[in-house]
Amino acid sequence: LENIYKRFGYGFEETVSITLEGKEGIEKIAGAMKALRAELLTCKNKAEAQALLGGAPIEAVRDYQASKRYVFTDDGVKEEEIALPVSNVLLYELGGDKGLDWACARPSGTEPKLKIYFGIYGDTREGSAACLADTKAKVEAAVRAKL
Repeated sequence: LENIYKRFGYGFEETVSITLEGKEGIEKIAGAMKALRAELLTCKNKAEAQALLGGAPIEAVRDYQASKRYVFTDDGVKEEEIALPVSNVLLYELGGDKGLDWACARPSGTEPKLKIYFGIYGDTREGSAACLADTKAKVEAAVRAKL
């Protein structure tokens, strides 16, 4: 198995669940998702996008509720259509060593819970694990600040 990792790289995925209480919790989570979307729409380039999640590098964001993908460059933002069902999900494309890193935020449909999913891929186990820990800390802090 180690030979496969050395050849193709290491991948780590993790989920963080933020549980709040009752109707107020559901409203806070809805407000957080709304705030994340509002901030996204203010970004005019890659440097501004990087500030969205506490400095985590952001290449693009897929907003499945708006059916749009926002690709950030040094000079601006390019909008693309997403041809998938509408869903209250924000997926952040973070690039990384292999160009595959991502973080995704979505509320639960049945309980006052916000889930953040992470996928980090790299050339070394240690580097990938460290990147996951760093990315998770930045993204979780940025999301919790909206609650």
